[in-house]
Amino acid sequence: TCALPISPVTVNKGTYQAALNTYPITFTVTSDSAATKTINATVIAGNAPTITEPGFTEVTKDNSSYNLLDGVSALDTEDGTITNKIVVRVNGNTANTIDRNIPGTYTVTYSVTDLDNNTTTKTRIVVVNDGSYVVGNTTIIQVNDFTKRISQVNTTDTAIKTDAAVKVFNKQTAVDITASTPVTVNKGTYQAVVKDYPITFAVTSDTTATKTINATVNAGTAPTIT
Repeated sequence: TCALPISPVTVNKGTYQAALNTYPITFTVTSDSAATKTINATVIAGNAPTITEPGFTEVTKDNSSYNLLDGVSALDTEDGTITNKIVVRVNGNTANTIDRNIPGTYTVTYSVTDLDNNTTTKTRIVVVNDGSYVVGNTTIIQVNDFTKRISQVNTTDTAIKTDAAVKVFNKQTAVDITASTPVTVNKGTYQAVVKDYPITFAVTSDTTATKTINATVNAGTAPTIT
């Protein structure tokens, strides 16, 4: 077999450079100027897409569903609108809605990938509030009403926090920070006497996260049968 001769090709690259633009580049076979081809070389930014979402949201407990794609969009410099490519996860599980009948704190993660394989992820917190949560500037406190019999009343702060099931969450991440977050207890006149007592709980580092609940003390006497 005979080896084919190698024909040099000249490249006229014009102003082709690392700057956003479309550049014509011409290739010509040196030995045959009729064999010429001009192509377009497009330089793109290759930026990751952006996600727009509502941010922290508090909704009231009811029997409906909360659509996590309401007010959410994704835009890419090269691909345009790619909202339909957004993947939503709630507390790690794929879901586009939250059941508003289930109170709690939810970590919602949005992820989208463009055609250049650039991925952007954003996270927001949603609180479904049944009345037991108060959202402060930096924390979320959850406290519940409780009822005790006279014989069960313990007026120490630690016992009252346990009875009221006090929890504190980081507002940005919804991480439970109860163990490391001081909470003051204003128990007023709470005592082992039949009555309803208001008790106020406040996160020491975030006084906007304050919640007053009702502690009921009853006699706890056995029923009578006639």
